[in-house]
Amino acid sequence: MDNWQAIIMAAGKGTRMKSKLPKLLQPICGKPMVSYVADAIRNTGISEIVGVIPAEEDGFTHALGDSITLIEQNNGPGGTGAALYSAKHMLKESDGNVLVINGDLPLITANTILRLIELHSSIGSDISVLTVKSMPSLDMGKIVRDNKNNITHINEYDGKNGASDGEGNVGVYCFKISSLKETLTKLKPSEIGDYRITDIIPIANENSNIISSLQIEDYDQALGVNNGVDLSIVRQRMQRRINEKWLLNGVSIIEPAYIDESAYISSDSIIYPNTFISGNSYIGSNAVIGPNSIVNESSIGEYSRITQSVVENSILENNTDVGPYSHIRPDSHIESNVHIGNYAEIKNSRIGEGTQIGHFSYLGDSDVGTEVNIGAGVITCNFDGRSKHKTSIGDRAFIGSDSLLIAPLNIGHDTSTGAGSVITKDVPDGVTVIGMPARKLAKKQSIKTHKDRNESN
Repeated sequence: MDNWQAIIMAAGKGTRMKSKLPKLLQPICGKPMVSYVADAIRNTGISEIVGVIPAEEDGFTHALGDSITLIEQNNGPGGTGAALYSAKHMLKESDGNVLVINGDLPLITANTILRLIELHSSIGSDISVLTVKSMPSLDMGKIVRDNKNNITHINEYDGKNGASDGEGNVGVYCFKISSLKETLTKLKPSEIGDYRITDIIPIANENSNIISSLQIEDYDQALGVNNGVDLSIVRQRMQRRINEKWLLNGVSIIEPAYIDESAYISSDSIIYPNTFISGNSYIGSNAVIGPNSIVNESSIGEYSRITQSVVENSILENNTDVGPYSHIRPDSHIESNVHIGNYAEIKNSRIGEGTQIGHFSYLGDSDVGTEVNIGAGVITCNFDGRSKHKTSIGDRAFIGSDSLLIAPLNIGHDTSTGAGSVITKDVPDGVTVIGMPARKLAKKQSIKTHKDRNESN
């Protein structure tokens, strides 16, 4: 693709969206709409890409990536033709070709673009136009041909006349750069004062340029976005595409399930209804997620289960069990074989292997060892009104129900706390404390840990 460049038309204000967020930055399955178009171009092998964007919109830098050169369309004449003209200086002087594509085509694929490029190159066309057999949108321009099947012009949607049955203009073009530069200088404003790419077609015919076209039958790839209804339709089609990819790769999905494009799900996992897997989340094999669960920017290990719970920006190792109705908040790390039951909240904490947290507990800013038992109602009191403080709990500790751990605090290995205790001071290894405030037992008493009970049984 050395002799190819690409221009993404992304400067439209999208006023029909009735949103302060620019149309092409509207999210679809976890990514800005225009990001899908950029990714499709990159996957063709074209590396020189220019994005024509609105002035003073910083969000496009993140959406399109650093490898794409951004050009702001000035406040002069509007329209796709004017936007293309603003990028004219970026075109190579030598003979080459340029792909020009609307930024509101998130369902377009690299394969379709490559087919158009191959047609354009094989014929030696000056212009190649991607069309669709049946017009999926009232806002789509209509291809007009003569009796020899040559494209004579494209009737743009003017807001008055709805589309009829016929061949639609998708908004993807290939141009021979030398021909494009010549025709751009001849563009004239439309009746409403804007300049349109589609008006290049009759100019090219006057110049006896070769105009070719590729007609696709995939209705979805031709779907553009102009308003909230269009956005909803495209989002549904994209979600269908994403889900089908994972279904074909050994994942069981009982829909509705909402999976972002950037998430990864291993085979033999099960996704139950009303589950959201968002961001760069990773789901290990044989995991069961849902129903009614959210996994956001998190890694879930093999054979783990998340039931009616929320996991955010955290790591859960293999064979963990969370829920129902629990919340793993950001920056938590749950090691293998941990059980977190109902109505538990974990925040910015590490929970050691084999630890049991049955229900109704809050662990914040904590480092919990292995094989610890956290009783019902246990709370780490990590905030003193000004600062957050850390709680450390050693291996095999038994924290009795309704214990309050006043941070900063260090509870040693093989310790026990009596039910309802308020622990304000560090507890050495092997010590049992009870009371409010907690104090060391005067003599050894049989407060059995869950491990002791299991062994006696």
